Amino acid sequence: MTRCNICFKCLSKEQEKEKKTRKEEKGLKERMKIKLTTLLVILLASFITTQSFAVSHNPAMAQLLSFTKSNGTLSYIKTTNLSGAGNLLKIDTRNGNIINNVSFYNNEKLETFAATPDGFKFLAKSAKGIAVIHNGTGKTLRTLPYPNGVRYWPITPVISYNTVYMAVPSTNHKIYFVHTGTGKILRTINLAISPKNAKNSTIITAMAFSPNSKVFAYQTQSNLKNTVHIYDINNQVELNAIPLTNAVKNNQTRMNQHALKFDGTGKQLISYTSSLPSNSVQLIDLNSQTVKTLKLGNFTFAGFSKNSRSIIAISPADRKITTADIQTGRLKNSGLGVHKISAALSNGVQSNITQSPDKSLIAVPFQSTTENKDGFLIIDSNSGNIIRNIH
Repeated sequence: MTRCNICFKCLSKEQEKEKKTRKEEKGLKERMKIKLTTLLVILLASFITTQSFAVSHNPAMAQLLSFTKSNGTLSYIKTTNLSGAGNLLKIDTRNGNIINNVSFYNNEKLETFAATPDGFKFLAKSAKGIAVIHNGTGKTLRTLPYPNGVRYWPITPVISYNTVYMAVPSTNHKIYFVHTGTGKILRTINLAISPKNAKNSTIITAMAFSPNSKVFAYQTQSNLKNTVHIYDINNQVELNAIPLTNAVKNNQTRMNQHALKFDGTGKQLISYTSSLPSNSVQLIDLNSQTVKTLKLGNFTFAGFSKNSRSIIAISPADRKITTADIQTGRLKNSGLGVHKISAALSNGVQSNITQSPDKSLIAVPFQSTTENKDGFLIIDSNSGNIIRNIH
């Protein structure tokens, strides 16, 4: 039986048509794939550009500010992205001129946590220990071992005014006094431990050195009560344990960190909540061992005036400066102006507002709206007035 030649021709034509259709479909898919890839590239580029624009027009706020003892310069850190890259800067507090600006790439994943009171070094946690970083070069001068291997701290360590001691708290109810030059443990405070349960266990909430670096104060919460302990560093003995009048009401309040600050004479202390905005301070007279409460309105930073006669509090959110006379309790309010003040908290501590070692000046950073520059309000602690606006 023979087939018609026409049928074979028809079949061939159908196969060619089907082949051509598949080829066109394949070409269409390739063109669609190219278009989608191009669109994704454009969207990604647009996103990166937007983010770059946001970073360049929203500069990072200054962190870990510190005055030198002469109050002539102000040092600080600016981290510009998540990788830890940034700058170590030093400016003249009289005119805002940049004295030093060093690029700092955090390739060791250092976690900076404090500036030394002399304004020359920063301290950071690292994989190897506590790194001491020169703020002029960005180089690690030395790495101190973690005291007894303790790497987790319930609150941030503090450094004495003479920069000899660093008080490092631990979760095992101890405070280690570490020599900042050698890392050697010079003193150890063993806390009196209450029964270990959720409501009564003793926790450390604040620490501070006196201006002469001879006395150390630390605050504890135990049995739902706050107590400030005064410790003689040279004689290694507790001098006083002073109960505060602000009771701990619940577990959330227990978790709040506090700030302890001496006045210039070393005879007075204030205590206030630092991990959340506060509205009052507990004023402690170390001679009479008495405590009184001063209402200041909402604030995130407080300190003594240089003459030790008043408390000055700053509320970035309300753009307000409040001074309270210690004797009369009389309040005076003034404004911070229209500046974009940062109210950010770092590890529960207000780290971007600082007071000079002699208590005379307070520096408040802000973002300049007209220039891509750092701005600082320099406040006189006695009057509460802004005496310089540098940017």
